[in-house]
Amino acid sequence: MNHSGKVDQDDIVRARNVLLASGRRTPREEVDAYRVLAQISPASYLPLLARALQRLSYDTSSGKKHAACLALCEEAVAVARSIDSAEPARADVLYEALNTCQRELYDLGRRAEGLAMRAEMLAIGCAQAELSGDSVVKGLRVWAAGLSEEGRYAEAADAMTELVSAILPDGPGSGGLAWSLLEWIAALHDAGRSGEALAAFETLVSMEAAEAANDRGPMACHLYSLIGYARMLDTHGRGGRAALVRQEALALWC
Repeated sequence: MNHSGKVDQDDIVRARNVLLASGRRTPREEVDAYRVLAQISPASYLPLLARALQRLSYDTSSGKKHAACLALCEEAVAVARSIDSAEPARADVLYEALNTCQRELYDLGRRAEGLAMRAEMLAIGCAQAELSGDSVVKGLRVWAAGLSEEGRYAEAADAMTELVSAILPDGPGSGGLAWSLLEWIAALHDAGRSGEALAAFETLVSMEAAEAANDRGPMACHLYSLIGYARMLDTHGRGGRAALVRQEALALWC
């Protein structure tokens, strides 16, 4: 770009040549090219620039962060926010950029800023769910985790209850439901809602039993769920019930 603030035609040609050239482009080359082209065609190139900045911030092949990882993540968020609100892709691009940035903020111990971004992600998820009619709100899980870290256990439990209520009717699927149930149980326990936590654990045990009986899941998952359930029963003074559950676990083990 020249000193007048206009995009130089030579820069445009070079940027297009980089993107059209055969061979592998580096993340830095992509970012530089998209920065130029986004100035002349924002609708086409701002989403690409936001994603390229995220790729540059963290090299997945080597597992190494860029030295300016946070700055690149923040630029990606700023770019995503600058996309016209009428653009259909804006919400997804902004959600992804926020997600990448909040992870880096948490890694740096800047939890308040990270949680604020998770709140923005949740707002996007709620808006998308309302438009699509989907009962599952994207962003609820990371929002609940952030609330728990801040000691806001009741809110975290409510968030996980909302998430599990939405995904439970679809069944275990790929196994993600079991992890969600465990997170829900932990959130309920931390919130002091022991009765609900035990009921949630019963749901997990029943699900793992059905999966094992129908050869859809390993018997070990059923066994571990029984052991965890027995421990929680002991924690809440229900030793008699815990003993029965341990007997059931022992029968599986033998």
